[in-house]
Amino acid sequence: MNDVLWKEAPSLYGLNDRSQNFIVRNDNEGNSAITFGDGVSGARLPTGQENVMATYRAASGRTAKWMPYPSFSCRINRWHPGSH
Repeated sequence: MNDVLWKEAPSLYGLNDRSQNFIVRNDNEGNSAITFGDGVSGARLPTGQENVMATYRAASGRTAKWMPYPSFSCRINRWHPGSH
């Protein structure tokens, strides 16, 4: 985010409002969800557009290749306080 590398954490629980971390959860269909902090447990993402860049590994082991951002699609879901 804004040329700052945020790090994966096992949980957002116990992180402070400046902790630049995220968590990744995988479902049974092979989809992954990345969650950032809410400003209390982990830092919030910075305000702006196109300020998040991601890479991912397309395979595992020695054949793994890192893929830059445009090679995958993502849907941004925004959580709003008070919504369920």
